[in-house]
Amino acid sequence: MKAVLEAFAKLFTPPGGLAGGRLSLPSQTGAADACLAATLSNPNRIVLVVTDGLPEADRVVDDLRVLTADTPIRVMEFPPLLDGDRSALGLRIKTIAALRSWSLSPYPMVVVASFPAFIAPLRLSRNSGPLR
Repeated sequence: MKAVLEAFAKLFTPPGGLAGGRLSLPSQTGAADACLAATLSNPNRIVLVVTDGLPEADRVVDDLRVLTADTPIRVMEFPPLLDGDRSALGLRIKTIAALRSWSLSPYPMVVVASFPAFIAPLRLSRNSGPLR
């Protein structure tokens, strides 16, 4: 799959470069969003993919895992926190820890979150406040 990413990278030129550090391209078809995220990733930047909902986020994560299997790109999930879902809480904490430690040893990373998960605060328990 590395060859697919290399071919995509040759054909893709970000509009106006990435001077501002942000790129918004809605409505990508098929695995184009995953190819784009993988192409943009490098050790000097973290790529954040925010989708409309959980099904789209799961699809992008699955596509990224297939496309980046033989590359050093790390794919992280940031799922929505559902009541009593400890595995989602664990993934959220794992992603936050990876983001916090990234500056110590940068590597290519893509974080995928649905919009509801992205805007929801991270709470360790019902009685605790948001994690900062």
